[in-house]
Amino acid sequence: MGEDILVLFHADDFVSDDVEVKGGMDHLAFCMDDAEYNNVINRLRESGREPHRGEEKNLGAFGVGYATYFYDPDNVELEIKRYDDPPEQPGPEWYESGRKMSVS
Repeated sequence: MGEDILVLFHADDFVSDDVEVKGGMDHLAFCMDDAEYNNVINRLRESGREPHRGEEKNLGAFGVGYATYFYDPDNVELEIKRYDDPPEQPGPEWYESGRKMSVS
């Protein structure tokens, strides 16, 4: 959705210990369209990895959307998220409209 850059560094001794915490640290989210979202879930299942949460409707960086969560091989929680109608360039008013919505 933008021109962001993510730089990751490998540490041989890193261990993500607290896999019970929802969100917060060790949580990385990826926004994608419906087709890619379903493709990722199918590829995970084909490789023997089942999501541990989802699909659930919740509030994210671009408002209310649908999320599925799984762990990578290092136990870092990953989230894939899809939105019904994401904006091209979200502004503050779009974020606020999502925060005011009821999530159920």
